[in-house]
Amino acid sequence: MNSFEQAMSEQRARARAASQFQMAETIEVSVEQSTTFSGYEELQSNATVLALVADGEEVQSLKSGQQAPWY
Repeated sequence: MNSFEQAMSEQRARARAASQFQMAETIEVSVEQSTTFSGYEELQSNATVLALVADGEEVQSLKSGQQAPWY
């Protein structure tokens, strides 16, 4: 392996180690309705939250400041 490829390999390893993302356990949520992604057509939309999950457990509420993958 040449020095460039070696350096790239080392950088990839550092990037993976520094990743902020963690794999969550799969949580089964029973959803009997289909969903439609409308993010390309709408800037806002009404929706129903089916479940709240924190640290891999379903919870009844979330605290201010907790991170979420939506806005």
